Amino acid sequence: MKKNKKKKIIIFAVIGFTALIAILLNQPIRSVIALTTMKPLETREVLTDIYAVKNSFVNLYLVKTGDKYIAFDAGADEKATKAALDGLGIDANGVAAVFMTHTDGDHAAALPLFSSAEIYMAESNKTFIGENEGQSRSKVFINMGRDYKTMADGEKAFVGGAEIQCIFTPGHTDGSASYIRLLAKLN
Repeated sequence: MKKNKKKKIIIFAVIGFTALIAILLNQPIRSVIALTTMKPLETREVLTDIYAVKNSFVNLYLVKTGDKYIAFDAGADEKATKAALDGLGIDANGVAAVFMTHTDGDHAAALPLFSSAEIYMAESNKTFIGENEGQSRSKVFINMGRDYKTMADGEKAFVGGAEIQCIFTPGHTDGSASYIRLLAKLN
């Protein structure tokens, strides 16, 4: 009788320990699965005047507006981003603005490359980068000390001949945003 009771306790302890390990590892396992299933576009012009830049396991996008470009995110690696832009014949100094979808390092690390660009982000992201979790995830962005402009949900900015609207899309981070190009200025 004592053997059965001891065996049950050991079984429950193993099950409990296994469940605890599974819970603790859940987020890293989900992250690894997400990273291995991502399929970023190769660097190229995907539509007339719209370019995808493959940067590690993410893409950043550029939209040509007249003689300037607007970037959506900055990329995970400054050197790789510069090489990709050079391959497309695009000068980083020709980027008038970078609209950040969020400030995780894989989207913000190449921001120094766009030194003459204005930086925009959703105002909800400003709160996110001030939180403890956000600070660790957005450390690269915070450490750059770059000035940036925040946009309210639905707010529009006129940059490089295009009107860009910010749409809050919390999910991946509470501060995530998407952007819509509303119109091009006619010359």
